[in-house]
Amino acid sequence: SLSPEQKLKNIYQAQFLAKKTHIDSLILKIYNTKAAFYNTHYPDDALIVLKDFEKLAIAKKDTLYIAHSYLNLGEYYAHLKQNNTALSYFNKSNIQFKNAKDSCNVVYSMLMMSGILKEKSDYYDMEAVNVEALKFIPSCDKNAKYNFSCIYNNLGIALKETFDFEKSLQYY
Repeated sequence: SLSPEQKLKNIYQAQFLAKKTHIDSLILKIYNTKAAFYNTHYPDDALIVLKDFEKLAIAKKDTLYIAHSYLNLGEYYAHLKQNNTALSYFNKSNIQFKNAKDSCNVVYSMLMMSGILKEKSDYYDMEAVNVEALKFIPSCDKNAKYNFSCIYNNLGIALKETFDFEKSLQYY
């Protein structure tokens, strides 16, 4: 219920307190929150925050937060319609989430990649990404029904666009 300005003030206060504790995981978690917040509420100012988060995560060698930093950068570039750059960051996040064994975010990053591939009319790669994403859903109970429906719909689209109408109908 807080205004974006008040939320941002709270994020900065949390960041200040986290730095005083010298607990890397807490600092990275707050940076992730800050990066996502900037992406949503202040996209024009987000890139500096996103790049700072990426540098910190890499410096701390924290695979999970490296993945989150790439995911945030992918979302940033997707919002700007810089699809090749966004796709590259989503792919990097996907690899890091796999290394961190975070199946839910593997699926999410692959769904983001699928959306970009659809925009680029790259239906064969879109199909491959969605087939791969199916492998990670059983490990992720969170949003499983939603993820299945998104992936099957994406497969239906990809197959329809490559003129495999019979298979397309099965996925729809």
